[in-house]
Amino acid sequence: MHTFVQPNNGSGGDAGGSGGSGDADRGESGGPVIYSLVCQASSDAARDEWMQAIRRCLEQTHKFKVVLLGESGAGKTCIVDQFVNQNFADLQTSTIGAAFQTQTVVTDEFTAVKFDIWDTAGQERYNALAPMYYREAAAAVVVYDMTTRSSFNKAQQWIDELKAQAKKGVIIALAGNKLDLVEAGLADKAVTAEEGRSFAAQNNVIFFETSAKTAHNVNQLFLDVAKQIPKEAPASHRNGIRLDGKRDGDHGEIGSGCC
Repeated sequence: MHTFVQPNNGSGGDAGGSGGSGDADRGESGGPVIYSLVCQASSDAARDEWMQAIRRCLEQTHKFKVVLLGESGAGKTCIVDQFVNQNFADLQTSTIGAAFQTQTVVTDEFTAVKFDIWDTAGQERYNALAPMYYREAAAAVVVYDMTTRSSFNKAQQWIDELKAQAKKGVIIALAGNKLDLVEAGLADKAVTAEEGRSFAAQNNVIFFETSAKTAHNVNQLFLDVAKQIPKEAPASHRNGIRLDGKRDGDHGEIGSGCC
């Protein structure tokens, strides 16, 4: 079984969740990722097998809301920008309220997962707005700056709040960001991987150390989240194209709206 991730800009590493390579050709919706392998198939039978995989993938697209939480300056926006646009900006303005983007990943079960990503502001004055964004979210990614102890403490508070107030069964991931600063010797590590991993294990959440700048573990973080979200039914295809020529059904989308 192969794992496909969109976009291809990182590799796996430390995690409290499931593993995976995190390497794949980039595509727009899941189908194009697999199609790049169809072109490389060595026989008609192999091409037919991959076309069946495309069909299964497109017919099993799920849509989920995911929210990013964390102290201001932890790198939430940079992680989202790297995941969605394969981009990193050294100078990033603070998010006001929340920002919205979308991205799709394809799990190793040939299931496409489209994320509606809400990147919330980390400033204290916006904390009261956070429940509007994590309410009914299928997943939450809590980000901390591994070079700042207070950032990790705030991440712990966010996880406690999610467990108390978010919907039952929400998938939570903890990301210790700015690994590139530590590896380059530009900052000391205030929170070790062992401490982050231990806290994640105690709270039954996914854990990764990430770098939004180098893309280290960024894809794998979202891929593990996608794999762990329960998938009850395929998303609606009313706005899509079916490969088998049938009319689109009236299946409802998984997940919720913006808030």
